[in-house]
Amino acid sequence: MKYRTLKSIWYEDKDHYKTEKDHRANSLETVQLPLMIHHQPSFYVPDINAINLIETINKKETKISNLYNALPRSAKELYAISCLIDEIHYSNDIEGVRSTQKEIKKAYDLLQTTGEVDNYTRFSSIVNKYVKFNSDEMISLSSAQDIRALYDEIILPEINEADFPDGQIFRMKDVYVVDASGETIHTGISGEEAIIQSMDQALSVLKLNIPACIKISILHYYIGYIHPFYDGNGRLNRFISSYLLSQSFDSIISYHLSYIIQKRKKRYYDAFETCNDKINSGDITPFVLTFMEIINDSIDEILDKVQGGTELLNKYSDMIKEYDINNEQKRLLFYLVQNALFSIMPFTAQELAILMEKNPQTIKRNINRLIQSGYPIVLEKDGHKNTYRIDLNLL
Repeated sequence: MKYRTLKSIWYEDKDHYKTEKDHRANSLETVQLPLMIHHQPSFYVPDINAINLIETINKKETKISNLYNALPRSAKELYAISCLIDEIHYSNDIEGVRSTQKEIKKAYDLLQTTGEVDNYTRFSSIVNKYVKFNSDEMISLSSAQDIRALYDEIILPEINEADFPDGQIFRMKDVYVVDASGETIHTGISGEEAIIQSMDQALSVLKLNIPACIKISILHYYIGYIHPFYDGNGRLNRFISSYLLSQSFDSIISYHLSYIIQKRKKRYYDAFETCNDKINSGDITPFVLTFMEIINDSIDEILDKVQGGTELLNKYSDMIKEYDINNEQKRLLFYLVQNALFSIMPFTAQELAILMEKNPQTIKRNINRLIQSGYPIVLEKDGHKNTYRIDLNLL
C-alpha cells in the first residue's frame, strides 16, 4: 500500500489530517529525528515499503557484487571509470553546470599519470575524491566544519567568486530555490549560526541505529533543506550520498546515483517539495521512500548492465577463440569487446599498449592488420590522437 503524505490527507480531510499527524508523530515505531522542519520536529515512519526496499536492495547488491567481481579486471575498471565519469557529468547537468565526459576523463587520466590533483584541470579534485571510494581513505562527516572542508576541496573550484561562502563556514544571507517559472519553492535556513547548528544536528543522523539506506536518505533531505551554500549544494549533497553508499555497498553502486536522479528528476524534486511543505508537519518519510526507490532503480540498471554485459562478453569470447588470427590479435579483439560493452570512451593506442604490455606501435600494427582482414574496428580522431572501438554488430 502506497504511503500517503500528510499534505494529501490535509487537502482531503482536515479532521483526519490532525488525527493521522498526531498518530505518526507520536507512534512508538516512529523514529524521532534531530532537525526541525519549519519549527516542527521531523520524524520518519518505518513504512512497510521501506522495509521491503531494504531487503530488495540488499539482495540485488549481493548479486551485482558476485557478477561484477567475476568480470575480467579490465572490464571492471572500464565500467567503473565510465560510471564515475557519468556520475560527475550528470550531477553537473542536474544543476546546469556545463561539463563533458571528455574533460572529466582528461582529469581522470592526468590523475592516474601524476598521482596528484591538478588545480588547473577542471574537475580534478572531485574526480580524485570519487576515485578514492575504492581506497581505505575515510571522509569525516561529523561537523559543519567537515562539510565546509569538503565543499572547499571538491565544489569551490567550480563556483563563481560572487557565490563564494561569505560567513565563517557557510553563507550569511538568505538563499532561494526557484522552479522553472522563477517561483520560489524553498528558502534555505536563515542565518549562519542557525545553519551551523542545523548541519551539526543533520550529521548526527549518521549515528542512529537504523539501516544505512534510510540514514543516507534522511541526510540527503536535510542538506537540501538547509541549503548551506549559495551554489553547489546539490553537487555536494549527491557526492556525500554517493560516498556513504560506497561505505555500505559495492562502490560501483555509488557511481550511478546522479544518472538516475537526472532520469527521475521530477519525482526527486517533488519529494523535496512535499516534505518542505509546512502542511507535511515534519514527516520526511515520503522523501526517504523516494530516495530509496532511486537507489533501487540505480541498482536495477547496474544489474542489467553487468548481467547483460557478462553474457555478451562470454559469447564474443567464444567467437574470438575460433578466429584464424594469432593469440596477440585475439587478446586485442577481446579488450576491444570489453571496451564496447563496458566503456563510454573508445581506447587509445596508449591505453591498449598498457593493457597488453606492448608498445603503441605494435598495437597500431596489429590493429591495421585486423582492419585489413575485415574485422570491424573503427578508427576515429580525437585531437592529435587516434582512438579505436569495435562495432559489435558487425563482429
